[in-house]
Amino acid sequence: MGFPALPQSRHEMVLEPEADSDTERWTCPTCGRVMVVRWFPEFEHVIVRAGDEQAIHTGGKGGAEVGSVAVVAEEGERERAHREWLAENGIAWDGPAA
Repeated sequence: MGFPALPQSRHEMVLEPEADSDTERWTCPTCGRVMVVRWFPEFEHVIVRAGDEQAIHTGGKGGAEVGSVAVVAEEGERERAHREWLAENGIAWDGPAA
């Protein structure tokens, strides 16, 4: 018997510029999480302050932004046949009967 997953809050990390440094300092304005990242010569990150460890932390740089994401399944031959049969019998695929 399993337990339902608890909803997780999402926090966006913000890059704080540091001059003349080979590291990046990322902070979460929501919970106070602080992370330091170094990319070269090998990737390394250190959590300086944990903040909300249950939250999902995201962030990005370089002008790329991600909005809401939706997963869409491609319709296969079988689903297409079902849709056609429903339409021929007056039933809308995504709605009430015609």
